[in-house]
Amino acid sequence: MATFVCINIDLVKAESLLKFLEVLDDNDDVQTVSANYDISDAVLRELAV
Repeated sequence: MATFVCINIDLVKAESLLKFLEVLDDNDDVQTVSANYDISDAVLRELAV
């Protein structure tokens, strides 16, 4: 059974996490990525600036 516990991510960790996910996305050998994080709308707005 899968767990549905999400981890809230702050601004600094969100920047790092999104950069890491971008690197994984660019790697042709990576086929699937799963994660259990939640980035708030406020943090996403900060990152968009």
